[in-house]
Amino acid sequence: MTSFSKEEDERIIELVKKYKHDYKKIAAVMRNSRNAKQLRERYTNHLADGIKLGEFTPEEEKTFWKLFHLHNSARSRWKLIADEMEGRTALQVRNYYYNYQRKSARRIKKQMGLATILN
Repeated sequence: MTSFSKEEDERIIELVKKYKHDYKKIAAVMRNSRNAKQLRERYTNHLADGIKLGEFTPEEEKTFWKLFHLHNSARSRWKLIADEMEGRTALQVRNYYYNYQRKSARRIKKQMGLATILN
């Protein structure tokens, strides 16, 4: 599936204002290859008012880790965490965590490689 165009994003915003969150109706009106789920996810995760874009601030990182440990065993932890982090979506919260894990793994691998060379 191709990326959403600027025109599609503008149309989604316009139609959400008109039809509220009836994404089946919005998909029917748009008459393109996007389904209701794709439109809902695009709006919810990228276009809705109040969504913060960009990197987490240091304060948001602290809040994230506190909430992560609080909700660690919950199946829907990303949504629970996002609900308590103003302007962040469950997708952003989940991606932050997995990006952090990936960076940590690279850092550890690099440190292990340096330790092997030094010994």
